[in-house]
Amino acid sequence: QKKWEQVVLETKEQEWRDTADAMSQAFSDGRSPDEIQELLSVAQEALQGGPGSIEVELAPISCFAFVRHSTADEAQGDTEDDDLSRALTEDGRVLATCSRRWFSTIVNADRQPFGVSFSSCAGRCIETAYLMGAPKPVILDGIYAGMMQQDARTAFADLGYVSLADYVKAGYGAVLRKYAERVIVEIADALAEEIRLQSGGEGSDQKATPYLGTVVVYGHSVYSSSVAMLIAQAIRLKKEHTSTIATMVHGEAEAILVTAAGAGYCNMDPSILPAQVDMQTAKTLSGAYATLRATGKLKQ
Repeated sequence: QKKWEQVVLETKEQEWRDTADAMSQAFSDGRSPDEIQELLSVAQEALQGGPGSIEVELAPISCFAFVRHSTADEAQGDTEDDDLSRALTEDGRVLATCSRRWFSTIVNADRQPFGVSFSSCAGRCIETAYLMGAPKPVILDGIYAGMMQQDARTAFADLGYVSLADYVKAGYGAVLRKYAERVIVEIADALAEEIRLQSGGEGSDQKATPYLGTVVVYGHSVYSSSVAMLIAQAIRLKKEHTSTIATMVHGEAEAILVTAAGAGYCNMDPSILPAQVDMQTAKTLSGAYATLRATGKLKQ
């Protein structure tokens, strides 16, 4: 137990200690550090509802839910197209459909049931989103393209389906942080555009920031965990919450939750999770519901 806690501590202190430092590095696509920090602040301020790049009285986001795709067929070849075309198995379709039970408990906004949805371009992620009843997802290129970069592929080939803390311990923390930075920029860009569109676009007289509810991101195993960790660090969640993200192996058709109140986890059978994760999830959902009540978006 002490050894495991030490790994989590190293995850936080050595690799994720200061999000601002991570954002100060220029990306390969040429964005300046100032642009990157500004884009991250859109997501950060949306969760916290404080003064920043978007002015809001109440947070337009109640929760981030990072959902891993459901059980999928094996690829029929070694090419990227072979991987992209992987469909869900029959068991995977059943699991995704049944997962609506917990998915529907996260939020219930008036305009659309589950807020805003983003996805990897992989067929297995899009199919999972459809079967879970999410809004039609906006495809974000970086969710899939980022994990197909050579360093990310090498890391996954070495370790496979293990926790974020295991990747950091093995020396791949910087690889996953690079992936997370790319994806959070795309998420923040997409959220800014969604807010602009729902506000009526350019020249609109609407002053109130629209309420987006839950932001659901359909992606891939430990890569989703890395993005959840980056957001958790950006909003300064406590160690107990970042440890939940760092040590959890992200299961199929299961979700890592991140809110201003903390981190949690949702799946079909909470009894298989450690007790402290159950507690974290309860706190997180309570925080999400509190936000919904405050914004008048909770139906029941």
